[in-house]
Amino acid sequence: MTPNRIAVALEKYEKQIPKDNVSYFQNYLKEASDDCMDEFMSLSIKGKTKTLLFSIFLGGIAVDRFYIGDKGNGIAKLILRLLATFLSNVAVLGEILSFASTIWYIVDIFTIYRVAKKINYEKLTSYLIRHKEVTEATE
Repeated sequence: MTPNRIAVALEKYEKQIPKDNVSYFQNYLKEASDDCMDEFMSLSIKGKTKTLLFSIFLGGIAVDRFYIGDKGNGIAKLILRLLATFLSNVAVLGEILSFASTIWYIVDIFTIYRVAKKINYEKLTSYLIRHKEVTEATE
């Protein structure tokens, strides 16, 4: 990829991926061909702000996890919340489940944007890797 296109891609995606991975991301961009740039720049990624808002307002029912594509943890978080709700009349068990669900909700508020950045990085780099493999296979 040309230096100008690398700069454009970095400008668009740099804040949406983990800081520790920016240099690796730049290396993937350098190895990519110019013909993948249009499609690459139109990939949908998860914004930090939207993810955080989902976590704050709808994180109790796992919408934040489903939004970023983390279905496994989303299902587990939702099941925990449902169990806590339905077993709230059971003295100790209901309180423990409710406490665990609340802790998970609070922790996610402070960590979900990092998870979103990691998922964005994986999506962007896997696209570049797949495109490179396809290009090499057709040559």
